[in-house]
Amino acid sequence: LSPVCLGSLRRAASINAEYMGPEAALKEISKILGDMWKSVSDAEKKKYQDQFAAEKVVYDKAMEEYRKTPSYAKHQELLQEAKIKSTKKAFKKDENAPKRAQSAYFIWMNEVGRPAYTRANPGADIGTVGKALGEEWKSMSDAAKQPTSA
Repeated sequence: LSPVCLGSLRRAASINAEYMGPEAALKEISKILGDMWKSVSDAEKKKYQDQFAAEKVVYDKAMEEYRKTPSYAKHQELLQEAKIKSTKKAFKKDENAPKRAQSAYFIWMNEVGRPAYTRANPGADIGTVGKALGEEWKSMSDAAKQPTSA
């Protein structure tokens, strides 16, 4: 743990009881501990920094040994697989494949609906046009839709 965390852990319980109560949010406690750390003397900070340095040496040595184990190698393989899986992009569509036929609604919208609506409402944005044309298509009878769906 960092020197700040080491010092904070020693005070966290008393901070929680003294200032906030048992339901205090971690964010609030962290802010108070951070402010307290800023006011700690350099001599007091050095005690925690020295403890951190000693623990870091032990950790680094243990980590060096761990990296030589089969379980670390297995973990790295799983980590690599997870990274590859999360970064894979969707399979690209074949650009040479034929395009799917448009639905009757899209044919009507492109040939009849949109030109008529934009003539009547020249300042309408795309969303408004799409919404109005969708409502108009829904209200049309099957007979009126027939010329575009054939």
